[in-house]
Amino acid sequence: MGIFQAKLIIATLATHFTAISPLPKSIRSTSRPTAALILAIQAVSAFTPESSLLKPMTIDSQARRALQQSTTGIKEVLPHPLGDFSKQNWEDHYEIHAGKRVLVKATSELQKVVKKVSEPQWEKITAAAQEEAKNKREVRAAILPPETSEELESDGDFELQDDDKDI
Repeated sequence: MGIFQAKLIIATLATHFTAISPLPKSIRSTSRPTAALILAIQAVSAFTPESSLLKPMTIDSQARRALQQSTTGIKEVLPHPLGDFSKQNWEDHYEIHAGKRVLVKATSELQKVVKKVSEPQWEKITAAAQEEAKNKREVRAAILPPETSEELESDGDFELQDDDKDI
């Protein structure tokens, strides 16, 4: 498995390809999906300013952020705003450490690494994510019953279902 090809990163990047799939190819960008890859990495990673992005990354390090929230079997998310996947937490910003103002490069360091990804590496990453997106669409199509125009246009009477017992 190569850089940025951990299952969780690929599955997350596949969401990008699924989201853009309805767009005509003529209006899609021909550039590498750099921002989408960075978001996928950040969504499942636990990169901190102290961690080195240049070290070989394992599934454990890449998935830590996502998996740390459920290590006990119960979802445990850091309280707001620390647990948020937000611009505030992931954009480069300043913090006070030991009384000194320190620049925390939460995203720019990751951008430097992603810019160094070679063309063959990009091809492997995008191929894996596109295959994952295709598999997700196929699974969804197999699970969801096909809608017929008759079902969509039906004005028949129906009963509204509600689990709220106190109404």
